[in-house]
Amino acid sequence: MEVLLAKHAGFCFGVKRAIEIALKAAREYPPAFTLGPLIHNPQEVERLKGEGLGVINSLSEVPPGATVVIPSHGFPPEALDEASRMGLRIVDATCPLVKRCQELAEEHRREGLFTVVVGDPDHTEVRGILGHAGPQAVAVPGADALPADLPREVGVICQTTQTAGLLASVAAALSRRDIALRLHNTICRATAQRQAAAADLAGIVDVMLVVGGKNSSNTRRLAEACAGTGTPTFHVETAEEVDPGFVLRARRVGVTAGASTPGWVVEALLERLRAL
Repeated sequence: MEVLLAKHAGFCFGVKRAIEIALKAAREYPPAFTLGPLIHNPQEVERLKGEGLGVINSLSEVPPGATVVIPSHGFPPEALDEASRMGLRIVDATCPLVKRCQELAEEHRREGLFTVVVGDPDHTEVRGILGHAGPQAVAVPGADALPADLPREVGVICQTTQTAGLLASVAAALSRRDIALRLHNTICRATAQRQAAAADLAGIVDVMLVVGGKNSSNTRRLAEACAGTGTPTFHVETAEEVDPGFVLRARRVGVTAGASTPGWVVEALLERLRAL
């Protein structure tokens, strides 16, 4: 059995940067916590806890004088305001590309422009962008979810881990209504690279394994891109989840990893496959 790793896989710049910032904060300004996970990979988040970076679900859990690290997916502005009122030290590890989405949303808000955010309405990144956009905004997971009534002009921002195809379909649906668009393609280049590389690899292997957090949007998009080629595709979080029945009949097995999947998780998966 031949095992092939996608050309672009694993940690992206924004995730590496967030981890470096968060670990520095944990060392220099303890105790340090993130509101929600720093990145969407449970195994890496657990490792970071061992390095002194805690995870909280509410700012009410933070002890006085502690440090709060803004996760790579960003914060809604109301959470930032609350942390400031509490006198907490705030360290910003937001991905610069997510920060750009937030800035565009604020620009729309100042200009009175209605904003459509293309992405998962329940995702941390999208909730943060909506917070910066204000009340004249909506998040849609696809063209079918667009509201019936929209202004004659809207601004469109895309969750950084979505696909170009999804953004194009929403833009086309809006254009058919004769709505003037201020369209921002805010899809992360690393996300696009990983999706293209994963699909290319899926086209030449018998089975694809996509490793990464089940709570990771970009990893799920990778799995969808691979499955879209018709190649049997399995999304796993760890090497232990690999069922030998997935791969033992395959001549070639392809592997890719989400942008929030650490190298040590990828390597453990490769070692397991080589041992089969």
